Amino acid sequence: MIVNVVVVVVVVVVVNVVVVVVVVVNVVVVVVVVVVVVVVVNVVVVVVVVVVVVVVVVVVVNDTIVNVNVLPNPWSPPRRCLHSAPRNPAPNRVDLPPMFGFQRLDVYRCAISFLAYSAPLAARPPRGQGELADQLRRAALSVPLNIAEGSGKPARDARRFYAIARGSALECAAILDAFEALGLVTTQELVEPRELLERTVSMLTRMARVEGNRGE
Repeated sequence: MIVNVVVVVVVVVVVNVVVVVVVVVNVVVVVVVVVVVVVVVNVVVVVVVVVVVVVVVVVVVNDTIVNVNVLPNPWSPPRRCLHSAPRNPAPNRVDLPPMFGFQRLDVYRCAISFLAYSAPLAARPPRGQGELADQLRRAALSVPLNIAEGSGKPARDARRFYAIARGSALECAAILDAFEALGLVTTQELVEPRELLERTVSMLTRMARVEGNRGE
């Protein structure tokens, strides 16, 4: 009888031990799985964030490099405005060898090239629209004159003259729009003058900014 009781007790103890071991093993397995999943998810999130940051940085850097390379340098030796003949050469276009410092500026050469274009364009308006032609002549002449005057001035004065030249160039662009709207010129005829004005305005904007920073 005693032997039977002992056997039963031993069996019960063994069964309980086995159950406890199984439960512990299951808990450990679940914990390990959860930890592994959390770690994997965190690693994936970190990798995705790093990739996104790298892509954004690369795009920003490339855009900056492109913008810097495309931005014209107004103090560089003349390129397009001096060495490349326009597609529709103006009849009174003259390239003179530079004698003064401002004549070596790319922005000045572009302004002079546009001035050469503006003369025949200003002859287009019929009688009664002479004021429009006069505005074009004055604005086109104002650009190179203010560039020349500003080139030898202190920073504050130079910035003012470059800003005036930029405003005159923008006025020329608006006058060309008016010419086109009134049917005095075709869009094709304005391709080259508009390119010159766009380049001139871009360089004058940069020059005014540089002189403003230098004068602070």
